Amino acid sequence: MKFALIGHPVGHSLSPVIQRAAYRELSLDHEYTLIDAPTEADFTRAVQSVRDGELAGVNVTIPWKRQAYAAADRRSALAERLGVANVLSPVGSQLVAHNTDALALETEFTQLVTTKRAVLLGSGGVTPAVVAACQAAGISEVYVSARRFEPGVAPADWPGASELLRLGAELLAWPAASASAKARFDQHCAAAGLVVQCTSAGMHGKDSGEPWPRSCRGPRSPSMR
Repeated sequence: MKFALIGHPVGHSLSPVIQRAAYRELSLDHEYTLIDAPTEADFTRAVQSVRDGELAGVNVTIPWKRQAYAAADRRSALAERLGVANVLSPVGSQLVAHNTDALALETEFTQLVTTKRAVLLGSGGVTPAVVAACQAAGISEVYVSARRFEPGVAPADWPGASELLRLGAELLAWPAASASAKARFDQHCAAAGLVVQCTSAGMHGKDSGEPWPRSCRGPRSPSMR
């Protein structure tokens, strides 16, 4: 059976190494490959290969997690709640969407973090899963700030705001936008026990990510994409 990771970029991903090692350990004669999908048309073709039986299932990463949710015929309860998916699997004639990001992060956060406040950087496809994972781990105050969150625009109108507000997250204007935004952002970061980097910064071909440590510091700052 053949599986794949769909996203863009994906050349840096260690998923094939990890998955193939698991296949060897379990004595499974499976394959795992990368599918670079820079456009939505590329993503759609890759999804069709699952429907056509060429792939037995796919993982989905940046920037297609919302599109993966929309492409499915059915969704797990968690994917339905979050509105994003990172796994597509065929079940009979239907394509089912799942979200395993939130479940994995919940386990990590529960084991590693003792805090009531978290700050998330970025509002991409992984952010809803991180919000849910924080809440499931007992983190009651979850704040999200993103470069698209500009002062002067009502927070409810910020890109991606509606799904984050629906999940119970609080939104913060991007700190570089104004002095008052930075002051509020710094105040919440200072009281946070967890900072999660949810943007593409640091990925190959993307922003270096160097300004991030100066913008927000926390005891634990994992990175999720």
